Amino acid sequence: MTRKYQLAHDQLQQSKIVHQEIKSAFSKCSLNIRATSNQIQNIRKENSYVKDLYAKEIQNWKIYLATVDTTLQKEIQTTIDKYTKRINNYRIEIEGYQQQINETSESSRDLQTKYQQLQ
Repeated sequence: MTRKYQLAHDQLQQSKIVHQEIKSAFSKCSLNIRATSNQIQNIRKENSYVKDLYAKEIQNWKIYLATVDTTLQKEIQTTIDKYTKRINNYRIEIEGYQQQINETSESSRDLQTKYQQLQ
């Protein structure tokens, strides 16, 4: 029985050693998992921060571009109005000159007619 006892005792000791090795391996795995989990959590935080940052940047650019668009539209409309007014003024001037030409032509015809009648 001593031999059986010794064999059982050796197996028990071997089991304890293996159990301790497994426990140590699980402990290392647990540490690795915690470290990896912390890294993942940090990456998620950074990702969230970057998303917020870029979302704000994008929003700022959208606002800026909308402002630029509005400003350009106003400037374009102002320029169009200015040139439309000039064109209308030129049109009025041209109509005045046309009227003067017509009057001069009529006067010239009248003079020609009178000249022909005098001869």
